[in-house]
Amino acid sequence: MSDSEYAAPPCSAVTMSDRDMNYFHGHGRIEYNTPQWLFDALNMEFGFTVDAAASKDNAKCKRYYSAEDDGLAKDWTDEVVWVNPPYGKGITTKWVAKAYHESKRGATVVMVVPVRADAKWWHEYAMKAEVRLFRNRLNFDNDHGAKHYAPFATAVLVFRPYQYRLVSLPEVAEMGYLPNAGAEARAIARRSPATCSQIGGNQ
Repeated sequence: MSDSEYAAPPCSAVTMSDRDMNYFHGHGRIEYNTPQWLFDALNMEFGFTVDAAASKDNAKCKRYYSAEDDGLAKDWTDEVVWVNPPYGKGITTKWVAKAYHESKRGATVVMVVPVRADAKWWHEYAMKAEVRLFRNRLNFDNDHGAKHYAPFATAVLVFRPYQYRLVSLPEVAEMGYLPNAGAEARAIARRSPATCSQIGGNQ
């Protein structure tokens, strides 16, 4: 995919009034829908099987979990999951943590979240994902049909079920990757330095 296909539409010199800021952050329940161009580009790349945080009106996949279904309580194992979670203090954390832990169980999870490089959850979970940043701020559609640029930077996080990481040969042996190795080979493995192998989830 070219940079132009994945670039957010330009939004130079965007400012938001106090009214817009209050509307965006919402007093009451207001949902901000994923820009269709963004979902289409990512869906073409990943092929999502379920939208884990949606409603009947804004679901991007045929299968979706609504607030009543509680996507956080569902098992995402082996799914390819799209998530545009609710944004808010203490809320985003739960969804990003869920994405990370489900990737360890075999799920591929792609989500769009605010960039919060000063937050604990960003360093504990987001930094373990593939982070894709936008040149411009996203323009969200809310459930009333209005369009508002986000007052913060946004990122796409990709949690994959398998990644290359450094492991020691003893770890490989313990996981059963050296089933035919003799005692002498296993002894050598225990004394060997780390090697690179694709055996597991995110770090």
